[in-house]
Amino acid sequence: MALAYDNSASASLSSGASSITSASWAIAGSDRILIASAYSGAGTPAQATGMKWGGSGGVALTEIGTGVTANTYFTGSAWKLIAPAAASQTLYGSWGSTQDELAIGGISLTGADQTTGVRTGGSASAAAQAWSPTATVNVTTVADDVVVDSVSGNSTGNSYLTIAVGAGQTSRQEIDLVSATNWGWGMSTEVATGTSVTMSWTINGVGGADAGWIIKAVPVIPAGAAAPSEAFLTMPPMIPGGWNTGRW
Repeated sequence: MALAYDNSASASLSSGASSITSASWAIAGSDRILIASAYSGAGTPAQATGMKWGGSGGVALTEIGTGVTANTYFTGSAWKLIAPAAASQTLYGSWGSTQDELAIGGISLTGADQTTGVRTGGSASAAAQAWSPTATVNVTTVADDVVVDSVSGNSTGNSYLTIAVGAGQTSRQEIDLVSATNWGWGMSTEVATGTSVTMSWTINGVGGADAGWIIKAVPVIPAGAAAPSEAFLTMPPMIPGGWNTGRW
């Protein structure tokens, strides 16, 4: 079974909180994986301390790599859960302190590797500490991987902000104006055709001293792709007096 998109959901708050829960959404299919992201903004921002599938008492996700902070005002992190329960449940994110704005989102895929799920050391992050209209990151892949990315852009003051997904990507979730003023967030997917994929978003807003963006990309492994081919595990039979000249 090919690695494929299943479902997704997102949620945001701008009233100040230390946790957030999405609406209930369904995960189904076989060889499942859940890739999630968590973003926050504050004068003193904190990285998310945890994410769970199934509400605050659910199954914990594992963070992929380390969280990123951009321009001292907002943070982002990526998370995974192999074989999440095939059910209609909620995604939950928590922080160690109250944040001004919060956003979380998750994308479920089927046909994913059930051992590590994502390429070891393959996830990539980038951040802009000043205004730039394009958020971009390059991630190492193998053909048929599915890259899941998440982006957050912060404009300055009360300026309007929107985001637009890059060419070749499929937008799965987008939230413009997370704080009703100047913050946008999104997630997308793209199927890899070679050894690298560039994920990008265009951010439409007004730059300034506190503007910037964060983008993270994670390559998900198709089921069976991580195992070596059987052809490389078995030597061909020997012909007496010399090497077997037949093909492996």
